[in-house]
Amino acid sequence: DQHPSSVSALGNLAGAFENSGDYGAAYPLHQRALDGMLRYLERELPTLSEAGRLRFLEVSGNPESLLYCLSRMDAPSMLEPYASFSRWKGKATRMQAASIRISSASDLPEIRMKKGRIQVASKELNDLLLMPLAEQSQDHSSMIASLKKERIRLERELNRELGLDQLLAIPDLDAVQRQLPSDSTLIDFFVGDDVYAWVLKPKGEPILISLGDADAILRAQTEFLSAN
Repeated sequence: DQHPSSVSALGNLAGAFENSGDYGAAYPLHQRALDGMLRYLERELPTLSEAGRLRFLEVSGNPESLLYCLSRMDAPSMLEPYASFSRWKGKATRMQAASIRISSASDLPEIRMKKGRIQVASKELNDLLLMPLAEQSQDHSSMIASLKKERIRLERELNRELGLDQLLAIPDLDAVQRQLPSDSTLIDFFVGDDVYAWVLKPKGEPILISLGDADAILRAQTEFLSAN
């Protein structure tokens, strides 16, 4: 699910269901695509160029389709989609901070060696994943599992040494709600083609509200400011 081609395919399939009005079928696919994209970016952070990270985030990382479907269906819970939205929000800024940390340490021999080993493991893993079925050996699956395990180990070592886990961490819903005064409400906006608002209270699940077409709201805002 974390391969860019899989993320793209999931998004396309979700879009087909969305265009047919089947938001219940589209929503979980949009959720998987967004989560897969975020995990891919976090995993590939040490090896992707800054331009590559931002390009992938821009092309595959827009949560608007997820919000669009959620606002048009009776979702059983908003906890998982809000968690994905929170992980997406500020992702570019957190990645930039982590990139600076990686670049500043790239001259250290042990860091350069670990980055190189991650790149080699990634290349070998990608070759195995894309290998035609006719060319696969009997231990193909075990080789993939072994490479994945080794890559994860190297990533964790590098993240721990550079403190990337702290830089990329975000507060979860419970942490945010604990900071809210008992009589307060936090409204978190998203502006795309439409405008959405997440409404958070000190207790309970987030509430998603669709506020309508962004152009209409922006025009009303301009008229209001011009009149005053």
